[in-house]
Amino acid sequence: MHSLPVFLRLTGRPVILTGAGEAADAKRRLLERAGAQIVGEEDSAARIAIVSDGDAATAQRLRARGVLVNATDNPDLCDFTLPAIVDRDPVLIAIGTGGASAGLAKALRQRLEAMLPARLGKLADGLLAARGAIRAPVSYTHLDVYKRQATEAGGDAARAVGKSGGWLAGRARGAQGALGRCRRAAAGHRRGPCAGWDDRSATGRRGGCTWRVAGGRGAGGGSAVGIHPSIVGRSG
Repeated sequence: MHSLPVFLRLTGRPVILTGAGEAADAKRRLLERAGAQIVGEEDSAARIAIVSDGDAATAQRLRARGVLVNATDNPDLCDFTLPAIVDRDPVLIAIGTGGASAGLAKALRQRLEAMLPARLGKLADGLLAARGAIRAPVSYTHLDVYKRQATEAGGDAARAVGKSGGWLAGRARGAQGALGRCRRAAAGHRRGPCAGWDDRSATGRRGGCTWRVAGGRGAGGGSAVGIHPSIVGRSG
């Protein structure tokens, strides 16, 4: 691996930008989207610089100060490269070739742009909003089935490369539905076909749900105390 891919949080941080013209304008727009404070070469607080015209003398001066430099079209003077980006905020996909071919990186970006639906970011936002419900212990396992469906949707998105955008869009809609069911079930967590089953000994199925019960019976008799999410998929 020629480089370590990282995502830098630049909001409010100074970044040196040198050069002029179309290339500099494109880099400026990119830095502004990331929230960076764009400064000149003389700024002593900046630790990152983009030399948009690839000027070797400028790049060498900055590197001598310990500044990490990207010099356009001059890979030998680059401490880092700027990838092609697929932006489905908060989902970001960065494509780099180590400076070998910007055209190849662009072609790959365009291919991924066509594959991944615009609503992919909304799926990520929904998973974040439901994180507490997804992780919380509950008293019956059909709620946990919904949790698993929502969590696994992230894996489905990762497997979308090479598949159609329509397929992923369908999975995104399915995951949103799972999140909705999760929230509704959490609001009424004492109801449902698996309510009341204990998670400490025997295993079986009831009402289409996997359950375990400790020396007891279901909600209709005996002592039962609810099902822990960790057993789903491993019993019955």
